Amino acid sequence: MLEELGVENITDASFDELLFSCPFDGHAHGDERPSAYMNTGAKVAHMATVWVCHGCGRSGNAIGFVAEYSGITRQRAKIELRERFAPGWHKPRGGSMRAEYELRQMQRIELERDAYPEIPTLDWEMYAQRYEVDWPSFEDVESPEVQYMFERGFTARDLSEWRIGWDEDSDRITIPVCTPDGELVGMKGRAWDKGVRMKYRVLGDTEKTIRRNGVVYGFEPYLKSQVVFGLHMWGPQQTYVWDEGEINVMSWRKFGIPAFSTGSASMSDAQAKVIREFCDEVVVFVDDNKAGEHGTWGYTDKDGEYHPGAVARLSPHMAVRIADTHVADANDMLVAGKLWLARRLIYSAKPAWRGQVPGGLL
Repeated sequence: MLEELGVENITDASFDELLFSCPFDGHAHGDERPSAYMNTGAKVAHMATVWVCHGCGRSGNAIGFVAEYSGITRQRAKIELRERFAPGWHKPRGGSMRAEYELRQMQRIELERDAYPEIPTLDWEMYAQRYEVDWPSFEDVESPEVQYMFERGFTARDLSEWRIGWDEDSDRITIPVCTPDGELVGMKGRAWDKGVRMKYRVLGDTEKTIRRNGVVYGFEPYLKSQVVFGLHMWGPQQTYVWDEGEINVMSWRKFGIPAFSTGSASMSDAQAKVIREFCDEVVVFVDDNKAGEHGTWGYTDKDGEYHPGAVARLSPHMAVRIADTHVADANDMLVAGKLWLARRLIYSAKPAWRGQVPGGLL
């Protein structure tokens, strides 16, 4: 981008920063001794194009840079940047595809070191005593709260395998959330009653929940952005499916397809770091809505700040494919007995660089 704009004196300042002569006003002798730095995103993907000039004090990202340099609006700059530099096109880093591959391997080794964040864990014995359910003994119980998970296509064996439990205080089914090593970090409660407004709730003590429910769990809610649900059931695999919900991940397991959930349609840096340690390819299977689009491809907020999606976080380190448009989620297909459809959607998923992104088809 800098080269195509005609910026001068571009050199590598560090592993992930470029040094260049600032092209804007406010410099003596045209900034002959370069004072501007721009991040390449080689180390932290969402920092790509963040820049600062220590001479004139300007800073921002590529959108503002191109808008001011070219004398166009920020909206027009976003469109031009997308058309020219969107995912699907990039010069090989290092000058060749081989050099880029070796760089990615080096980055992956660095990322795998101490990949999982340090987060508090809970005692499985506590969970067993307070929440665990003997599902085989409840298969014939007719109450709707008990039958909910059976109606979703799961057997008593499935529910026992995932250690699905019951929280009387919140009147919800409990889904244990674990580290990849199987250590318990918390629980997500799933409402069985369709009339409940908030289907999912991370269980634990906050001032709000104690004041609202008068219930004390004795542990704090886990941070959703730090955990990846489902990895403990499969371990390292060639390919994983990324889905939004925990019950969908359980459904993919019934299909024999490894899957994980980030708890929503978004993916944090911490989650992406863990995912890169456990597979070489991810198939994106989030909902076909605005949240899914943003979570997949990223978005720019009203202040012009870019928030990277899963493709930007993962594709420099692994293959990413996008499942075709789908109305049914994994659990819908499980209930309907459509194993063939689930497998077809995964096996026919297209590489991310051929997918649909906001603004046009790549």
